Amino acid sequence: MQTQVDANQQRHCALCKYWYDPGSLVLTPVNGAPNCYSFDTKVKNACSKNGNMQTPAIHSCSSFSRKQV
Repeated sequence: MQTQVDANQQRHCALCKYWYDPGSLVLTPVNGAPNCYSFDTKVKNACSKNGNMQTPAIHSCSSFSRKQV
């Protein structure tokens, strides 16, 4: 399932620097909407703040730190 988010207002793992996604391949820019991205909510990657536990892109936590996209 795809979702669209404003990167300046949301705190999802897909937008976090601790969630393993080199090159931000999960994120797709939304045309005509600055700082808005689309991503598949079912994708899971390792989180370096949670012992490399596989977490879904839609998840969020208190360790969130926005990555540069």
